[in-house]
Amino acid sequence: MKVKVKKTKEISYDTLCPCGSGKSYGECCKKKKIKYEIDGDKLIQKVHMSDELFETIKDVENQFEEYYNRRPGKDDFLVSFAPSFNDEVLLQIIYAMRESGMPEEKIYAYYKTNGLLPTNFNIDYIPDKDLKEFNDFCNEYLELMNESKEDGMNALKFVMLSNSFLFDEIDYIFEALLATCNDFIRRHTNPDEALSFTTKDPLDFCVFSVIKTVKTLQSIEKLQKNHLPECIYSLGRSFFENYMYMSAINADLDFFNKKLLPIIDSEKYNFVIEPNGKISRKKVVEKSSGEKINIKVIISQMKKYLNIEADIQLYEEFYEDTCKYVHVDILSAKQYYSIIDIYDELDPTLIATVSVLSIVLMLLNKICECELVSQQYITDFKFLSNKLCKKLITCLKIIDSDPMHKIPLITTLLERLSNNN
Repeated sequence: MKVKVKKTKEISYDTLCPCGSGKSYGECCKKKKIKYEIDGDKLIQKVHMSDELFETIKDVENQFEEYYNRRPGKDDFLVSFAPSFNDEVLLQIIYAMRESGMPEEKIYAYYKTNGLLPTNFNIDYIPDKDLKEFNDFCNEYLELMNESKEDGMNALKFVMLSNSFLFDEIDYIFEALLATCNDFIRRHTNPDEALSFTTKDPLDFCVFSVIKTVKTLQSIEKLQKNHLPECIYSLGRSFFENYMYMSAINADLDFFNKKLLPIIDSEKYNFVIEPNGKISRKKVVEKSSGEKINIKVIISQMKKYLNIEADIQLYEEFYEDTCKYVHVDILSAKQYYSIIDIYDELDPTLIATVSVLSIVLMLLNKICECELVSQQYITDFKFLSNKLCKKLITCLKIIDSDPMHKIPLITTLLERLSNNN
């Protein structure tokens, strides 16, 4: 059987070049390794496929077959397994470019041209018009960064300088918070008892809270480097919940004795056994008296222990809002699918991290209100807290100064740290 080969015809030398340069095809793309052909009523640009690209396509096809037990067909996407939402692929490439040290003006041009990046290996396959557009965007970036205005600065310059400042400050704050948390644990625990640690009093709960803070901070640090703001907010919720617990313990010692201690004091209490034989996690029975005690803690009812108006506002703007990332909440869909302009909006990962670190500082200050905490540590931490508070306030002011992207949470955190550290 003979195979019918579909024939195409190259466009003529004098035809206006399809690249849009305004020149004839013969004086433009034909001089490079760019070829345009006619297939019926369709115009086709033939693209050279490198050996590396050919091998990549083969690998993708093999992976498709491995997962689905069939070869990809004409209706399947070549890049089916790559993310197709939130511009994730584009952003990850840009983050990788920055880490490699590529000049920012080239990254800006790559972004503005939807993925064009001229190199010595592909320049012969890129139309002159596209090369000019790329170079024009490189120059545009440099001009905007060097622009000086009496009434402020342009959006791109504000974003680039602010992101750089926030990134450096966050690094310092992370390091300082982790260091002082480790110091708190060393000063308030006996290393010989580490494996048999039990929570017997509010100080033990403080130690537990600080250890949990260290673990969560370490996770958030990784999430920040991987640019996952939704997950940062999700984890950050635990800091505010811990803050509410510490507020309750400091305000009412009975809260610890009646709601928390019975859970772990197996010498005095047992969990109630329900009629169906299941263990209740909401009630305990005191062994000596037989009295049943309700130990269920309802987070919303703990707002009464928040004696600062801004804290109540934070409960609504931070804690309740971050719940949509923890639970399956349809309201979070918009955030997951949102696409930002990285040269017009501050990095949402940095905004999320600054927000969460502000809550951590509040938590550590609340822990220091416990009367069992070492006075020397309180004095030492107060000095560090004031320093970190000033840094966070500066970060919050920068984020809050963007008139086109106001965030109520940032405004409330700024008020909270400015008036009550």
